[in-house]
Amino acid sequence: MTEHVNLEDNPVAAAWLAHCAELRKEIAKLQAEYDRGTEAIKDAMGDSSEARLGGVPVVTWRTSQPAKYIDTTALRAELPDVAARFTRLKAAARPFKILDTA
Repeated sequence: MTEHVNLEDNPVAAAWLAHCAELRKEIAKLQAEYDRGTEAIKDAMGDSSEARLGGVPVVTWRTSQPAKYIDTTALRAELPDVAARFTRLKAAARPFKILDTA
């Protein structure tokens, strides 16, 4: 795999990059507006687990079950041999990130 590519050599990809950067800004604005709206709805709901319009449920807001997990840091400290026997290697990822250069 090559270390880098110059997008100036690919005007289509360069144009998409510029468009994606603008879209990211729009998404951030929309997400902020959505978050404000959901907070207003939550405030109106208070402790209720369901909201209705015209008798029809339109929002649910229920507490989930508590999650259980294994504290791998503590397990490695207390039983390193057991932790090592059950540790599996996960395949490497290749995250795609458009960097904010503004």
